Amino acid sequence: MKRLLRAILSALSAMTLVAVLLGYLGGVVFSLDMLAHFRLHFLLLCLPIAMLSFILGAWQIVWRVCVVAILALAGLGALWESPERGSGDVQITLLAANLYHDNPETEEMRRVLYDADADVLVTSETTKSVLAGERSLALLYPFRLSLNTSGQTLRTVIWSKFPMRDGRLLLEDRAGPTGAHAIVEVAPGVEFSLLAVHMAHNLFGNQREQIEALDRIIERLPMPRVILGDFNATAWSFALRRVETLTSTRRIGGFRVTWQGAYPTVIGDIPSPLGLQIDHALVSAEVGVATAETIAIPGSDHRGLKVSLTLANS
Repeated sequence: MKRLLRAILSALSAMTLVAVLLGYLGGVVFSLDMLAHFRLHFLLLCLPIAMLSFILGAWQIVWRVCVVAILALAGLGALWESPERGSGDVQITLLAANLYHDNPETEEMRRVLYDADADVLVTSETTKSVLAGERSLALLYPFRLSLNTSGQTLRTVIWSKFPMRDGRLLLEDRAGPTGAHAIVEVAPGVEFSLLAVHMAHNLFGNQREQIEALDRIIERLPMPRVILGDFNATAWSFALRRVETLTSTRRIGGFRVTWQGAYPTVIGDIPSPLGLQIDHALVSAEVGVATAETIAIPGSDHRGLKVSLTLANS
């Protein structure tokens, strides 16, 4: 029995080591970036493997797991990185929320978004249910940028209490991300560029092409700049690093689980035990960061990301 357990632990430690190492090659083979998303999971898996190996006196496995833990931890540095919390004359709040296209709790969902009372709201997987009822988001946000369809799906929508100009939808761009961008005029002489995104999946979509398309999209968005939404990528992934580089922005730091869904497999959906942090807010150097928090969105497998930012009054 001990020999079998040793063999299992040895195989697990070896597979985890390979997975962690391959995750660092996302910039070379983009599909391998998917493994990087689970770097924190691999780190936590090291603990029970190390404990059982220690009890069995399997020192080779213990040392191997220690190497895995060090490699995994070294790749999580992005969690502690963040733009400096600068100050400004004008403070605004933004909320990004993936509403889940098949949300069964639309009334409660609308209430939470309405009561959050953000100055600018970005919703993805949006349906026309948000326009119904006495807490219709259309009552709170007079300025909106969304795809006008005959069906029920609005997809990504920018809702704003402030006027917007130079708006454009990216929904019809074959390489562009699902989303929209606009320049938001907060006050006379105070404005910022907003890019709302919903990136495709790493393996089952064209995420790499969408990210590289940002290079031409961002030319239309002058500084200061805010990028907000569901990136389907973790803070420490190659994908998000590439977005930061192309857009001259940095992610607002900290660890906040924003997705707690299920992984589709051939045997059915498997619930995620830990979730992932895939919804982010990125800002350029001119934008100050006051606070960042998540809020529960009824009926969705995502939590909303609410940030308070400051802008200089020029």
